[in-house]
Amino acid sequence: MFTSSKTNPITILFTIVIISGQTLLFAEDTVQDTTDNKSQKDTTRQSFPEKRRAREPWEYIVSAPIWIATSPLWLLYKGTAAVIGFVDDHDIPEKVERVLISEDGSREIMPDYSSRTGGGIYFLKKGLISHSSELKISGSYWLLHRHSIELEFTNVEWIRDAFYTDINFLYEND
Repeated sequence: MFTSSKTNPITILFTIVIISGQTLLFAEDTVQDTTDNKSQKDTTRQSFPEKRRAREPWEYIVSAPIWIATSPLWLLYKGTAAVIGFVDDHDIPEKVERVLISEDGSREIMPDYSSRTGGGIYFLKKGLISHSSELKISGSYWLLHRHSIELEFTNVEWIRDAFYTDINFLYEND
């Protein structure tokens, strides 16, 4: 098998790894059998892994460029974990939802965004005049003095269950 001059070195390495892996698996099985017998004899003694030696100064010097290159990712990871932990521990999303949305759903205040007019706020109030009426107010502002204001009052009851109307007002400045 290895006498051919065309044998690929990667094939040889792969064969050696497979053979050594089989040997290690066989060795683990025999060691496991002997440790099982010892653990049955002495159940009160616990074995701990050996303590690793400290890093040498040259190891710190060699790993410094890698540490410098990966530190922004590590700091991002740790910072994100800290922020998520804080938000989760203090129930921030639930507290914000309780402030912005009423328990019965009759009032909502939400952030609003449009790619044309920018970011702003959206307010909804249900049941202001009658049980089916809705008042919607939104306003947004963006760069270059782009802004938008919208007022919408729907299902306004004028005569008891007979006459309903909608009132809309929209102002946009581009």
